[in-house]
Amino acid sequence: MNDLRTTAKNIRQDIIKMLARSAHGTATSLGLVDILVALYFGGMQHNPRNPSSNERDRLVLSNTHCAPALYATLAHAGYFSKKHLYTFTKQGSILQGRPTLQTPGVDASCDTPGNGLGIACGMALAGETHTFCILGDGEHQNGTVWEAALFAANHKLPLIAIIDRNNIQGDGNTEHIAPLGDLAAKYRAFGWTVLETDGHHIADLQKAITAGKQTPGPVAIIAHTTSGKGVRFIEHDHRWHKPVTPAQAKIALAELTYEKH
Repeated sequence: MNDLRTTAKNIRQDIIKMLARSAHGTATSLGLVDILVALYFGGMQHNPRNPSSNERDRLVLSNTHCAPALYATLAHAGYFSKKHLYTFTKQGSILQGRPTLQTPGVDASCDTPGNGLGIACGMALAGETHTFCILGDGEHQNGTVWEAALFAANHKLPLIAIIDRNNIQGDGNTEHIAPLGDLAAKYRAFGWTVLETDGHHIADLQKAITAGKQTPGPVAIIAHTTSGKGVRFIEHDHRWHKPVTPAQAKIALAELTYEKH
């Protein structure tokens, strides 16, 4: 597990470097890293040498503004060379501002918030393995999320939704803008099994993922996270739905170098 924490730290450093070089993306991606590490390094069935294997679990990143976190994780998992990370958003790059199917390891492209769970439902309905969908909590203000949640429960789909519950969205705190309240109770009311965990504790995340895969029907894992995790001047601040400057990146990288979990 110490190795996975080191991997998470290295991924966060790569995210900062990507954002500083591109002047695009969002520093809130840092908060999603431990969830992705838990999935790609033990929780999810996949094969970087055969990204289109029919036996793989699928992943839909619905909160697509966190694409830098997904890209850096895919690179560390062996889907493509890390040198591609420094072409993020450049013309001709396989890594654009939102995930597209031209990126090895990406299963779906869904730019509009709230659409990812519906896409994941289609994959889960058609496939024989598990489908994972990562959602931001702010997305739950979209009615399409709850339509998909009803569909998943009705069809008892092998679908695991992981909610990045950081209480932050682009304009502020979710509970000030359009309160989501008790998300666990809402998902249970829609017929889902619900698990809650610390979204930065990789071992606990992997236990929840394993439990989710052993549970019939759709499962929601509510992962309580800190937006901007690992960099104090970014943490808990909704204004960091933006990149970092080279000067800010230098400070962030120094802090991440000595980060302790």
